[in-house]
Amino acid sequence: MLIKRISLALVAASLVACGSSSDSDPADDDSQDSSQSSSSSSPPTGFTGLPLIEDFDHVVDAEGFFSEGYKALVSSNDPLYYSLSGTPVFADGQITLPGARFSIGNTQPDVQTTATDTEVHGEFDLTRPYRVSFCILDAEVTGDNHSLMVYVDNNTTSAGESIHGGGSRLISIPVDTLEIGRRVFAVSDTLGTENSFIQIRTESGATVTFDDLWIGYQDESDSEPGLGSCGDHDDDGLLLPQTNNPAAGQLNRYRSWLSSSGSDEDRLEADKTRADNMITWQMDHGGFDKHNVSVYDEPWDGTSSRSGWTGAGGTELGTIDNDATITHLMFLADVYQRTGDEKYREAAQAALGFMVRMQYESGGWPQVYPERPGSYSNEVTFNDNAMTQVLILFDHIERQVAPLDGDLFTEPQIEVVSEAIEKGIDYILNAQIEQDGVKTVWGQQHDPVTYEPTMGRDYEWPSKTANESVLVVGFLMSRPQTPEIEAAVKAALAWYRDPEVQVADTAYVNRPSGSDDDSYNPIREQPGSTMWYRFYDVDQNVGFFSGRQPPGGEGKQYDIMDIEPERRYGYQWGGSYGNRILPYADSVGY
Repeated sequence: MLIKRISLALVAASLVACGSSSDSDPADDDSQDSSQSSSSSSPPTGFTGLPLIEDFDHVVDAEGFFSEGYKALVSSNDPLYYSLSGTPVFADGQITLPGARFSIGNTQPDVQTTATDTEVHGEFDLTRPYRVSFCILDAEVTGDNHSLMVYVDNNTTSAGESIHGGGSRLISIPVDTLEIGRRVFAVSDTLGTENSFIQIRTESGATVTFDDLWIGYQDESDSEPGLGSCGDHDDDGLLLPQTNNPAAGQLNRYRSWLSSSGSDEDRLEADKTRADNMITWQMDHGGFDKHNVSVYDEPWDGTSSRSGWTGAGGTELGTIDNDATITHLMFLADVYQRTGDEKYREAAQAALGFMVRMQYESGGWPQVYPERPGSYSNEVTFNDNAMTQVLILFDHIERQVAPLDGDLFTEPQIEVVSEAIEKGIDYILNAQIEQDGVKTVWGQQHDPVTYEPTMGRDYEWPSKTANESVLVVGFLMSRPQTPEIEAAVKAALAWYRDPEVQVADTAYVNRPSGSDDDSYNPIREQPGSTMWYRFYDVDQNVGFFSGRQPPGGEGKQYDIMDIEPERRYGYQWGGSYGNRILPYADSVGY
């Protein structure tokens, strides 16, 4: 017998509804089996309607759990829980399903559902958006059929045997993809009736243990166990799953700098040549400018400017704008991992040192370093995701994600990185903009001392930005969910979901390339689409635009057609920004 133990991991998870076609497990027994004894589980806790909150703390065995004496239906004195096959095991406030399944809230559990049903028999009103969630404590694969499933209005093993057809299965998750401490969510906005019921099932080759169960409405989830209550976790808080987090994959730009022609040996030689040239362009402080990669086709000539920006005394400035220095470090790390040549490691460490030194004591990062006198570049810069990209890089260094693993950095360097991350998070939490006492999102630039949003270029006013705040939220969701981080994230998500912030049935569509039609309005009616403005006033949820400052521009305006065409079409003033973070947030129950 194959037994695969799922490794312990401090993560929480969500898997979102996905109906699928019928594929019943031949090893499952569809026989109906419900005990009527209540003596083994006490005290009775009763059930009065959604939300259903189950902690299994008073359950002794299956006989008692599947009895009306433990929990009964509202409409009758029949058991709320009904065993469909297999025998769950109860211990220490936990339920283990070893190839077992049971229904919840089915008023006719001994009648098998079919695809030709015209009505359902349950006690849950699932016509509102709802979810089913529970905390996974253990999981084993013991055979070929090894998925965890949640069904709606189906008490069989075949997804098609329901009034909903194949869509009756909310989730089907192979248990070898589950991890301990992971909170599973089965979410639906539309699947259900006024008289629905739920089935939870593990296939014959799967054993899963969980310690709570919650069924309720998405907009009334205060009673749902929090992620911090799910399984084992340390004092830093629980980690969310990262699938579809917009922060994932943000460091991959360097891959486009790698050679893609010829044999492995040819590609390595080409990358070494580029890395050798790149090192000559690296400035003494360890930073780089935001050059096009083609610059590194040749070495620095020793006299040309290596940066387009200079500071006091003509000092050439390095930058993190447009992923500069970050992408260089990633490229150098990749070449080091393939060659072991110390010069690439030293150059990557120098780039890291540059980014560590440029961090303000308050925790923020400016756009450039050293200082650029009298410039917005000295403000803490979320614009173009500059600071957030550094934090994502540091997070990968701390977690030893390739190619940043192995001996690329020393233990003391990694400790410094960890400290820098914590300072950066502190800055983010302090800089979150409050509107009428409610936290919202972030601006493009913030003051390094007061944390207040500040002016960028002459058309980038202090504001709340729906664009760059997406990646700030994504980064925070990649970190252990302390109460402070969770609160900040959920406040920002609430802002993105606010109908006052969203622009319904609208899309931002750039003027067609080559067009000189200055009457074109890029804010277009588009049914079913949602737009967010790039900038909102700091003190109100009103979007705005800006030309350059007078004379020569129209300044801040609330109608995009009132700014000069050069800025109207030369800058992105809106987009579907929230759609980059909200589906991910929904998938993890945030």
